[in-house]
Amino acid sequence: MSLDIKLPKGWSDYDNPDGPPTYCRELSETPGPLQISWAEYKGGAIPNPSADDLKRMAEEFGEKHDFGDLVESSSSPCAFGTLGTAVFRSSENPRIQMWHLSNGRDFIMVTHICPTDPDPIEVREAQEIVRTLTIGKKPKWKFW
Repeated sequence: MSLDIKLPKGWSDYDNPDGPPTYCRELSETPGPLQISWAEYKGGAIPNPSADDLKRMAEEFGEKHDFGDLVESSSSPCAFGTLGTAVFRSSENPRIQMWHLSNGRDFIMVTHICPTDPDPIEVREAQEIVRTLTIGKKPKWKFW
């Protein structure tokens, strides 16, 4: 599967050889990394999570990984299907937002970690990037 991401002007791919695809807003004074990973449905029971399931998954992921205090959480439709998100705050990171997206079968997981008080434009753009994310099958081209 391949990631279909629309980056606003000022965002770029950040070389992260040992981790997931990572993007940063270079127009921010101290940009926070936006990291994306995904999981493809391969078989078995179809997950088909509800909006509340996805919100709960984001909350539980943040709690499990000690992201700090839960500030807010919500769910909404997105280009991929449905998303659930949770925002956390800690003394180490003033803002961490976690998203879980699903089309009923596949999942996309995203984190945006702000090491300093975030630029409000960066937060808004990160949220828009996530709302428009999709993944698709890579075409199987044959040239012979």
